[in-house]
Amino acid sequence: MDLARLIDHVGADNFNKAQASAWETAAGTGNSSKLPPRATDESTEVTHLPHELNDLIWFDEDLPWAERVATTFRLYRAMPSYAVLMTQTGFYDKLDVAARGLLWDEYRSLISDLDDRLADPAGYSLWCDWFENRKTVTDAWNALVVSKRPSDRGLERILILSGPVPYSFKETLYKELLPHVRWHYFIFRSLLHSAFDVCGDLQPKAAAAILAGLTLPAATEYLDKLREVLRSWKRRGPRDS
Repeated sequence: MDLARLIDHVGADNFNKAQASAWETAAGTGNSSKLPPRATDESTEVTHLPHELNDLIWFDEDLPWAERVATTFRLYRAMPSYAVLMTQTGFYDKLDVAARGLLWDEYRSLISDLDDRLADPAGYSLWCDWFENRKTVTDAWNALVVSKRPSDRGLERILILSGPVPYSFKETLYKELLPHVRWHYFIFRSLLHSAFDVCGDLQPKAAAAILAGLTLPAATEYLDKLREVLRSWKRRGPRDS
């Protein structure tokens, strides 16, 4: 399915408005300090449009799975909004090998992109749709970190987003990266989010040992808070397996 069919379905004017809105708001997606735009009737229509287009893609029973994935990411690259990526998660169990391979290739490419407007909504999707989901986190981690790596910039982003990933997965990566100081800040950020994300996964004693091996400026934001929390959990042991 090409974009022309999607544009015809909603009208070029509506598509262009949604596209412009997506590019304007994409960078920083998922950042809780980022204020959403003030809602208007027109903005509500624009916000709903990606969902309408997703239905056109994913509920087309004549469209092969790989083509549904390909069309989704063609649309996303034209309209980089988290809403464009939401629907495919519910169909993951039905995807064949080729469709799954394409899906992870696209995420790997997007999370590596130097343009935050393309990378940030895709990263938010990885965090809340794939990493928080116990049914998909293993596939996601293996595809994006174990079997084939993104760029260094992509791996930096994945570490920051990896709070919900099982700690044993992350620890293997930490130990691989630990000898290289350039990764220490991003390992710290991964530990930080593992401790404070709602669905964060962390083993306090093991995490404290990793943290102790990091070379970080004393003034690193939240470093003292993470140390304090890990010391507290080590005494109580509520998260240790």
